[in-house]
Amino acid sequence: MEEIVTVEDPGERFAGHPDPDIDIAIMPIGGRLQQLWDAGRRVSFKAVGADHCATDELLSRFEPIEPITFVGYPDGLYDAGSLLPIVRRGHSATALRIDYGNKPVFLVDASVFPGSSGSPVFLIVPASTPDKYGNIMLGPTTKVVFLAWLRRSTIATCRCTRPLLSCHSLGS
Repeated sequence: MEEIVTVEDPGERFAGHPDPDIDIAIMPIGGRLQQLWDAGRRVSFKAVGADHCATDELLSRFEPIEPITFVGYPDGLYDAGSLLPIVRRGHSATALRIDYGNKPVFLVDASVFPGSSGSPVFLIVPASTPDKYGNIMLGPTTKVVFLAWLRRSTIATCRCTRPLLSCHSLGS
């Protein structure tokens, strides 16, 4: 059963990024989730924890051009039946761990629609994948790595802002 949860006066609950060029906002929802769970209501969501964050060590193994995946609700599009977002793929167009234009961003070559700002960008690392040296990295499962947020798109290229928080800060 679908239920819409209304947040009273969301303006006071959202915290925007201190840099106005970074289109991201955070709203604490833990208290509301706890109320719903205590009332016996099933709540479904996915969180990105510290264990999903990219590290310099991991990113140093990849080339500047890597497949990326981003998730969001461009122009309000979503699957009305399941309430799931739209998932798109593309490639990084500059190195993931090197600042582009002296800013903590990298470029993406992908079909990015208006309204995608703030969408999380992920690197999907298969269980066995070659690194930039040709070595095969083996892991127990496919790893999903959070890289950045989409911001300001143009026709074919957009910028992704890497998190300015450490992974430890994201996990707390």
